[in-house]
Amino acid sequence: MRKTILRRLDVLEKEERSREQEERAPLQRALVYIWQIVLGYYLGDLKPYEGYEGDYKEDSEEAVLDYAGAHARALNYPSSFDFLNDLGERDSEISERYFDAYRRLFAKVGLDFDNAAPSVLFDAFVTMVNQLPEQSLNWLKSTLQKRCPSAEIGAGSNIPRELSGDNFLLWVRWCGQDSS
Repeated sequence: MRKTILRRLDVLEKEERSREQEERAPLQRALVYIWQIVLGYYLGDLKPYEGYEGDYKEDSEEAVLDYAGAHARALNYPSSFDFLNDLGERDSEISERYFDAYRRLFAKVGLDFDNAAPSVLFDAFVTMVNQLPEQSLNWLKSTLQKRCPSAEIGAGSNIPRELSGDNFLLWVRWCGQDSS
C-alpha cells in the first residue's frame, strides 16, 4: 500500500511540474524575443541592414533589421549561425556568455549585475526596454502578439504582465541557476 501511495504521489508531482512548465512556456518564449532585442540593441549594435533604402512601413521589421545577428554579436559570437549551432551542444558556455552579456549590459547603466538586487536590475531592464527605438518596440510588440499571445502585455507597457524581478533573466530562468 505504501508503494502505491508513493507512486501516486510521484505521478501527481510530475503532472504538477508539467502543468507549471506549460504555464511558464509563453513567458519563456516572450523572454527570448525581449532579450534578443535588448541585448542586440545595447550590446550588439542592432541597426538596419547595410545599404537598406526601402520603406519600413512596407517591409517586415524582420527583413529590415538583423535581430538574430545583433543578439549573437551581443553574446560575442561572430554570427547567428555560430550561436544557433552551439545552443544544444554547450549549455555551460552559452550560460557564461549570457552572464557576461548581463554584466556588460547592466554595467552600461552603472549597476553591478552580481551584487545588485533583482528588483533594481529589473527596473533598469524595464527602462532599457522602454527606451528602445520605435521600430524595435514595434517589432517586439508585433512578435509577442503573433508568437506569444498568452504572454499578455499590459496597457501602456512594453513587457508581459507576468514578467518580474524574479523571472526576467532568460538564462538563469532556463537553467534554474542562481545569478550570483
